[in-house]
Amino acid sequence: MPSRCALYCVAIYCTVCRIVSMAEDVRHLVGGNVRRLRIAAGLSQAELADRLGVDRSYVSGLELGTRNATIVTLWHVSQALGVTFQEIFAQGTRRTRRSKGS
Repeated sequence: MPSRCALYCVAIYCTVCRIVSMAEDVRHLVGGNVRRLRIAAGLSQAELADRLGVDRSYVSGLELGTRNATIVTLWHVSQALGVTFQEIFAQGTRRTRRSKGS
């Protein structure tokens, strides 16, 4: 019989409780914020990647929550987008949607 996890499991890949890890939640939160802030700044993924000195696919992975970016990288992202570092981690923000005519 497998052992039980703690009430608040924070394992990156927990094979016992199989809940989404806290790390994955944070990556998706950050990725969604980066995408929202990038669009609000009027930048394409390629333009943001150019400002950061990375490939466009890195920005895509960051926005999708599949990249595990360092604090330094996220600081550079905030500088490139002209936002505060805290905005990268903001919770409960609404996604910015562009109308088709914009």
